[in-house]
Amino acid sequence: MQDLKTGSHLKNVNATVTVINNLTANVGAGINKGTPNRDFSIFKNISAPTGSFSVTDHFLQAGTHQIIARINSKNNIFSALASFNVIVLSPQ
Repeated sequence: MQDLKTGSHLKNVNATVTVINNLTANVGAGINKGTPNRDFSIFKNISAPTGSFSVTDHFLQAGTHQIIARINSKNNIFSALASFNVIVLSPQ
């Protein structure tokens, strides 16, 4: 993650990442990773002291999957929300 004004990496941030499989998740069904029908996965409290982080998840179906990331500074100076789609043609 970078500061758009300075280009420098943001330091000491935490992230929460939600992966919604095939954009059909029933988010009222629960918030635990690995729900019975694998509609979505949530990765919480990801520490990014240098501004970089990653998560590992397997896409079990072809289709469009939505990724939502919330980034918070540890000192609560800022918070950011991002969303993008990943198209999976053939799951591995």
